[in-house]
Amino acid sequence: MENRSAGAEDIAPSDNTSTPVPTRPEHQLLVYGLPVVVMVGTLGNVASAIVLSRPKMRTKSVYFYLLLVSVVDTLVLYCSGVKTWLRLVAGIEWLHASNLACRCLTFTFLAALHLSAWLVVLTTTDRFVAVCFPLQTASFCSKTRARLASLILFISTIVFDGHVFWTFELLPEGKSLKRL
Repeated sequence: MENRSAGAEDIAPSDNTSTPVPTRPEHQLLVYGLPVVVMVGTLGNVASAIVLSRPKMRTKSVYFYLLLVSVVDTLVLYCSGVKTWLRLVAGIEWLHASNLACRCLTFTFLAALHLSAWLVVLTTTDRFVAVCFPLQTASFCSKTRARLASLILFISTIVFDGHVFWTFELLPEGKSLKRL
């Protein structure tokens, strides 16, 4: 008797391997969709960076934040999308290459995610001040302050996510951390 329930194909084989089945629709969507997402995202971010780095745009703090967002979002695309695509297509998992690779890739991905989110917060705050307090815009929304805020954010992100370098490591297969 065959089990044709909705989750029957999700049951792992008895040899404890968990390789994806290439014929599953979600696998095919990732294999063919991820390169499209990465290419379109890269082109969009590069176009944004080109426009936002024009001389007329360089004077406003909000454009500086948006330029940084386009750069950091491209990094997120590559750390996540390309890594996932290579794992699906070629079976290459960079996280498992070595302890250093695991730590560096995880740190880069986490830092880029946090930078991206907090740059959006800085952009929103900049626009809030410009709209709600237009007389203070010149002093609070300057490019110098935007650079300083971005530098503080960058350093904070490195400090906040730096734990990855001493708390992450590869464990031999079948081993787990002992509870304290």
